[in-house]
Amino acid sequence: MNKSLPLLIIAVAAGSFALGSLFDLNLSVTRRPLLAKLFGAATTANPSPSSTAAKEADIKLAQSVLPANGVEIPVKWGDLGIQLIKAGVIDTQKFEEVYAQRGGLSESEKNLLTTSDNGNITITQQNSAVLLNLLWALGLGNKKCHFGYRSHGRQTIWRGR
Repeated sequence: MNKSLPLLIIAVAAGSFALGSLFDLNLSVTRRPLLAKLFGAATTANPSPSSTAAKEADIKLAQSVLPANGVEIPVKWGDLGIQLIKAGVIDTQKFEEVYAQRGGLSESEKNLLTTSDNGNITITQQNSAVLLNLLWALGLGNKKCHFGYRSHGRQTIWRGR
């Protein structure tokens, strides 16, 4: 018997245990219709919950997680929109053109770009896409963003611009 075979078996068992603890795997084995006909067993599909009950549950879950009037987070946007425009990260004309095709920017969304007194940010279903793009632009414009890694003993730094 090969001496490394028991070590291999132990390594496979430990790896299987580790993966099993990280992932939930459900395996279902059922007979195919041909086999069921051959063996005389009737195939019955598992009863699924009614689609209306599932839809109602989804609606209740969405309402509990996503309030209709939005979620106010304790973050003040301040004059970041103005700074992003001055830095050239956001082109106001192009930004507004994109959202004109989607129904236009609301006054509060325009204020995030043009004023410094915005209060706390409130995320709603209506403004979530605009806030996502503004936060994305903020990340792109953050010149303090340094990701370093070593490659063959030399330091390489990427600066997000």
